[in-house]
Amino acid sequence: MNKTKLFIIFLFFLTLATSVKSQFFVSGGTNIGGALPTVKTEGSSAKIFPGAFLAFGGEILVNEKLCFNPQLGIDFRMFDYFANQTKDTIVEAEIMGVIANVPTYYKADIHGKVRLFGLYAELPIEYRILNSTYLILGIYGSAAPYKSDLININIRIGEGGLLPDVDSSYNNKNKINNFDAGFKLGGRVIVNDRFSLFITGYRSISRFYKMNAVKDENGNDIPFYYTQARIGLEYRF
Repeated sequence: MNKTKLFIIFLFFLTLATSVKSQFFVSGGTNIGGALPTVKTEGSSAKIFPGAFLAFGGEILVNEKLCFNPQLGIDFRMFDYFANQTKDTIVEAEIMGVIANVPTYYKADIHGKVRLFGLYAELPIEYRILNSTYLILGIYGSAAPYKSDLININIRIGEGGLLPDVDSSYNNKNKINNFDAGFKLGGRVIVNDRFSLFITGYRSISRFYKMNAVKDENGNDIPFYYTQARIGLEYRF
């Protein structure tokens, strides 16, 4: 399903919500997650931070147990990643006035900071499994009008001292895809007539980075897919 079809389906259900018996709601809370590689990468790690989201939608009742909840929202996501690599190399150095090729090694340390502000649309289905508990299953699509992937790199030759360290930084944001789509799964528990608590997990089926944006030591492409969890509170009008 392409992005245009997903958007049309969402608009259909949102329009339907205004013409049938429905209940509108607003929800918000925190999210936590990051872009996960499909293969294990040596010398790499990540640190995830809590973000935030806010959504507004409407409930379309099908029967006493089943309903649709189309919604629109905004979110802020962030995570850091780290990588290091050590390889043998040869450097040209002046030793007692003589230029010589010196065998040594280098160590590269990378620290990336990803920050995303997104607009998203969701089409979840809720099914009541207990009197006050619902199972949630749905699809989502999002766009990122603001994205940042600030990378800081430090390269040290040998133990240091032979040559000065090389420090550089740049923003890798152009290699992050602007659009994202995937599935959500979770549950919602009714607290009272107005409030509910929910937790949902999200898994993207579209790539986080563009093709060949991240490669392994052999030059092979490494796909990343965004995965996150949301914990929130819902208020029904």
